[in-house]
Amino acid sequence: TTKMMPRQKYYVVFEGRERGIYDSWERCQPLVYRYKGAIFRSFDSLEVAENHMHEYV
Repeated sequence: TTKMMPRQKYYVVFEGRERGIYDSWERCQPLVYRYKGAIFRSFDSLEVAENHMHEYV
C-alpha cells in the first residue's frame, strides 16, 4: 500500500505578533494565539501565500 504524503501548507500571518509566512502551524500558532485582532490564513502553495501577503501590505 502507498501512503499519501500530507500536503504542505503555508500560513500567512497578516496581523499578529510577527507578520510573515510560516511553513508549519507549530510556528504560526504562537504568533496569533490570544492576539487581539489576529488575521491569518493557510494556503496550499508558497506562491499563493506570497501573493496574498504582498496584496495585504
